[in-house]
Amino acid sequence: MAFRTLTIDSPAELHVRRGQLTVQRPSDEKPLHIDLDDLACIVLANLDITLSTGAINMISQHGITVLGVGRNFMPTSILLPFARNSRYSQIVDLQLGMSASLKKRLWQRIVKQKIVNQAEVLAIAEREGYEDLVAIAHDVRSGDPDNREAVAARFYFPHLKDGYTREEVSSTSSILNYGYAVVRSTLARSVVSHGFITSVGLHHGSVRNEFNLVDDLIEPFRAMVDLQMLAIDLDGEDPESLSRNARREMTTVLRNACLFDGRKTSCLIAIEETVISLMRAIEQRDPKLLLLPRALPIEKVV
Repeated sequence: MAFRTLTIDSPAELHVRRGQLTVQRPSDEKPLHIDLDDLACIVLANLDITLSTGAINMISQHGITVLGVGRNFMPTSILLPFARNSRYSQIVDLQLGMSASLKKRLWQRIVKQKIVNQAEVLAIAEREGYEDLVAIAHDVRSGDPDNREAVAARFYFPHLKDGYTREEVSSTSSILNYGYAVVRSTLARSVVSHGFITSVGLHHGSVRNEFNLVDDLIEPFRAMVDLQMLAIDLDGEDPESLSRNARREMTTVLRNACLFDGRKTSCLIAIEETVISLMRAIEQRDPKLLLLPRALPIEKVV
């Protein structure tokens, strides 16, 4: 299974030859060669990177996500493979045929795990508030009609880092947004490759959002990004222009360990298996079949 995230943050030309991505930078005497089968995501973090049409075609055929980054070094676009799952029609019928009750119970499961993961982050980071968040998680009802997700968020972020709130403009907000975008793009690739319609969500339902389902499934994974943020030195970072080092460190979040179905694995593999488990849950109309990650202390795994 593909496991590498490649970040290119200097001018370069990208081509594909003999199943390998070739990265030629002006400063390099020899190009860099990487097997396409090893790549899960490519982050284009420079405006002077060119891709041949052949490279785009082969990258898509290998199911690799390409994340584009703008002048402020924040993600601006996602290139996703168009190839559909062989069961596409069947999966679409199942997805569109989900009952409101099933959607609500799946969303309940997602929100509970998100809040539990937030509690785990506070415990790992030796912050106060673990018991409070676990109590909030226990109160989540089907569909989360009481919006316990928002209650947990208002409690969690100020405890996570010195009174921090998600609304503030800061390097903390910027690096979190960057990390969430990396995980979101990887989730989008998996959702597409398994034949789901990305715009049809369980809870999120904006007509302007092509990735409602992705934005449902990302919630329990945000904790891994939060932990990675705490491990990055943000002193002196410009909120409008994150340094190369900070961005590179954040892209490694996909290799962070999490507990999934009773075993330790990487965030990247957990993303794939979460989407597969969602398919089973929808097929059998059983929300308990949806498996979700549990946050662990930072450890890089493949």
